[in-house]
Amino acid sequence: MNKHILVIDDNAQMRSMLQVVLESEAYVVDTASDGLIVLDKIVHQQAMPEIILLDLHMPRMNGLQLIEALRQHEEGTQWGCGRAATGQQAGYSPLPGQAI
Repeated sequence: MNKHILVIDDNAQMRSMLQVVLESEAYVVDTASDGLIVLDKIVHQQAMPEIILLDLHMPRMNGLQLIEALRQHEEGTQWGCGRAATGQQAGYSPLPGQAI
């Protein structure tokens, strides 16, 4: 059985890119644009994905608020947290004339 990954990001391009890459590696991928959508989906479907990739800065319910709500809903679930950054957030400096 393939692992189920949930990608949560308010940036449609980021969601789409991650979905394409992960599906090409045989993962089952669902996407959502904010934390409230995810919380509603998980509470009503009672199905927690094996992996959640989420943006911390989203409208309506940010990533940290979603993590706290999921912790309360899914007691006994083990949680790990990592951080990824892109572009200038990661300290990337483009070469002269190169766009980010």
